[in-house]
Amino acid sequence: MSMEQAKAAIDRMKTDKVFNQEVMAISDPARRIEHLKKVGFECTEEEFIRLIDHDHDLRNDCPNTGMVINFDPNKVGLK
Repeated sequence: MSMEQAKAAIDRMKTDKVFNQEVMAISDPARRIEHLKKVGFECTEEEFIRLIDHDHDLRNDCPNTGMVINFDPNKVGLK
């Protein structure tokens, strides 16, 4: 599991509209990570959230899906 894999997943979401919609259609964060793993991205929810929190474009897409709910910067090493 790695930040590189989380970044690769986010990069694909930015460039592949169908993939983005597929991932964002999954409202449960844990199930979203399971889906990312199924398609080859080995990252944790914390890694994914950490990168989304710093990516304003994707962060704006995530609030309605629950991805960043209860975000704790201490848990992902931001503080």
